[in-house]
Amino acid sequence: MKNKVVTIKIPAQITCFSIVRCVAEEITEMICLEKKEIAKIILALEESIVRAIEYSNQESFIEVTFQVMPTGLKIIVHDWGKPCDVELLPEYQKGDTVNLNGLGIFLLRELMDEVSFVNRGRDGNEVSLVKYFGQRIMEGSKEIREEFEREKQGREAGEIKEIRMMDPQEAIAVAACIYEAYGNSYPNEKMYYPEQIREMNKNGTIISWVVALTTGEIVGHGAMEKCVLDENMYEFGAAAVYPEYRGKGILNKLSDELLGKSKELKKYGVYTASVCSHPYSQKVSHKMGLVDCYILLAMLPNMRFTSLRPEGASRESIIHSFAYLQEVTEAYWYLPLNHRGMIKEIGRQLGINIHEESYEEDSSVEPEINVEVKVNPYGSGEIIVNSYSEETKQEIQRQLKILCLQRVEAVYCYLLLHRPVAQQMCADIEQMGFFFAGVLPGSYGKGWLILQYLNNRVMDYNTFQLDSEFGKELLSYIERCNEGVNL
Repeated sequence: MKNKVVTIKIPAQITCFSIVRCVAEEITEMICLEKKEIAKIILALEESIVRAIEYSNQESFIEVTFQVMPTGLKIIVHDWGKPCDVELLPEYQKGDTVNLNGLGIFLLRELMDEVSFVNRGRDGNEVSLVKYFGQRIMEGSKEIREEFEREKQGREAGEIKEIRMMDPQEAIAVAACIYEAYGNSYPNEKMYYPEQIREMNKNGTIISWVVALTTGEIVGHGAMEKCVLDENMYEFGAAAVYPEYRGKGILNKLSDELLGKSKELKKYGVYTASVCSHPYSQKVSHKMGLVDCYILLAMLPNMRFTSLRPEGASRESIIHSFAYLQEVTEAYWYLPLNHRGMIKEIGRQLGINIHEESYEEDSSVEPEINVEVKVNPYGSGEIIVNSYSEETKQEIQRQLKILCLQRVEAVYCYLLLHRPVAQQMCADIEQMGFFFAGVLPGSYGKGWLILQYLNNRVMDYNTFQLDSEFGKELLSYIERCNEGVNL
């Protein structure tokens, strides 16, 4: 669907809100939003305009822009009032009936799917409000349905012309492609925002590639993203193909382009992350020569793959596959005894010989705590352990408790294999309830042992659909380790 943009400018007076309200009601009814959703948008819009008036004088104006995108409705409220320090906006604590500072902002976040504030300096302030569409909206309006059908017919009439890097102006087409493939369920919400897709490509966070037709339509997307633990490696992700173009080998061709570009950039290795609820993306990874290395259970919210399968479990488990792009034949790692067999088998599958290192206690070394902890937007946590000490063990226990109280669904612990950390700490961490997930190989002999912890979650391993025999063997090993925790 092509963007529809409506902009109105009103005096900075609350009596003029009725004009904005009429326009908002007309637009939201046109796109067939439910009445309760329209009410939320109107309330959020009123709160935003009241806030804008507070920053403005009576001679000033407020500009309101409505943008109907392929993935949702975006509203920008722009005032030319006094500057606002967005970093000092107060946070309201839910349930607090005494201190109501920040209540308005809290309501905005409750009412809308996305809320952001921008200080434009001498150009005033902006509040951006986003409400995502549901699949019902795409089916509810005859006008919208017919327009989508016209676009679909246009795509079907075109032939694949090229696979190339994305042009900045094509970010909106990429966002639409993500929506067509996943609905509203893709876990990285930034991929629904054209401006954020452009910014991530500009700053090098990702490199987007698109599949273009002879008609100019974009029907596929894939991205190269730097690995957080090792900048010498790329992850291939954000893969999306329009449903009517699936089964034509597009994802294979796109993956080949990404692989070729990674080699051109002299990256040390690449890995992919594929859901375990269907084998299609796994097959693409294996055709590229990647080997399954670790499985993170209950990592993501359920993703609805349009035309692939109905909605299923509440969380998606992810299988990661890896391949070296440089010639690597051996690695020297400190292996925990209880997992040495499986880790060596993963190395054998990758074509490397893993040599076992051993360490000696050094009482002269001062104990230090070097633990990184973060919670991602998907409801899972990560603990990266870079050194060993009794204090480190206590810190991991403390952080795990905090994460569980925050109701994260799963926690993943990364232990260095190329240093003694994994050998020193694996048994201690498994006593906390962690169990084996696999191995992430790295550049220049690096590697990480990954352990995982499920927060009051029981896995149904019978629902997993894995493509490779070794992936099935790895899952069986993980299941046995999980059973050991439950005993």
